Amino acid sequence: MKRKNRDEITLKKMFSECEAKKNCNTLLDGKLYLCPFAAHGTKLGFFPDDGSYVDLSSNRNYEKLCESFYKIRSLEYIGTCDYCDIPLSKTYVEESPN
Repeated sequence: MKRKNRDEITLKKMFSECEAKKNCNTLLDGKLYLCPFAAHGTKLGFFPDDGSYVDLSSNRNYEKLCESFYKIRSLEYIGTCDYCDIPLSKTYVEESPN
């Protein structure tokens, strides 16, 4: 897992199109991550902890919890995106009419 040193425009595009962010939020060790790659890669020490998660285990105040959710949902990209190998353009197979 190596950092790709992508520019900010590319990282924002990747993050806005990321299916994992949209469909695979991950709860790991009491922290809710937007991306399973970020959750597990951070835990294993492959990339630095950039704080792009909501810590549910230590955050008991409702207002602070809401702020934390808003904060991660408003991010334009996360640090892990620069390590990601998921392609920007996706090819989908169309369902057969039969």
